[in-house]
Amino acid sequence: MSEKATLRTNWGRWGDADERGTLNLLTPERVSAALSIPRAGDVYTLGSEIGKRGVVTGARNATWHVTTQVENPDEPGSGRAEDVIVMHTHAHTHIDGLGHAWFDGMLYNGASAAKTVGRGGSKHGGVDKYGGIIGTAIVLDVTVGRKRLQPGHAISASELEAAAERSSISPSDADIIIVRTGWTELYFSDRKTFNAGSPGLGPDAAEWIAAADPAVVGMDSPAIEPVPAPPGVHPLANHRLFLHQLGTPLIESLDLAAVGAAGVTDGLFIATPLNITHGLGSPLNPLLVV
Repeated sequence: MSEKATLRTNWGRWGDADERGTLNLLTPERVSAALSIPRAGDVYTLGSEIGKRGVVTGARNATWHVTTQVENPDEPGSGRAEDVIVMHTHAHTHIDGLGHAWFDGMLYNGASAAKTVGRGGSKHGGVDKYGGIIGTAIVLDVTVGRKRLQPGHAISASELEAAAERSSISPSDADIIIVRTGWTELYFSDRKTFNAGSPGLGPDAAEWIAAADPAVVGMDSPAIEPVPAPPGVHPLANHRLFLHQLGTPLIESLDLAAVGAAGVTDGLFIATPLNITHGLGSPLNPLLVV
């Protein structure tokens, strides 16, 4: 199935002026239910390293990090230091704003890209409209019991179903669906393979997740799509489906190494995008609490 066959849409579901998309699903009732999940109190940090060595892909520049230092001339041995960081908001672990990608001249919910997106960001669907993200998360680990995935591997719906059945979890019970491919770890251990592309959701896997109506979708790869794309599939098919049609925020380049090593498959998910006015994306350091 190509992305052109996808007819799913949430345009108008929460009103014609909506800019939060499926984050509207995170009702007080769902948040309260998620907060009751943790039992052990173990906290897993899902954000990848931010700095000169951090995960950066595509045509983005490496993160620039320097320190300013000031000595106090009136008090020898005392002073202060501060960080200066210049980075792409779509480097490292990050969340896409709904204004990040548009198709046929329109953003999510029918907003005109020409009238809303400019040098100052997007007047529609910016990350400043997101607020805090708290919900029930599941982790579908498609790396278990198999050889390492390769660049361009299109994850199938059957692979996701197998991961869910193996861990006795269901996407219908989750607010946030996370897929582990093991790809972020490769950035530090095998840069050549990492730079050759990445695995991602094939068309039927994307539809399988969309059918569960999640509030957020995340992966530990720099794109939700396979890179390079399968023959006949648009390179940004999943951005079209989730960001454009469904208004579902995407989290990319998660660090799921610790979660995978511990065999964690579900928990309380907490994340807060930076409140960037008209922001097209935001660095993120999500937490999974079990």
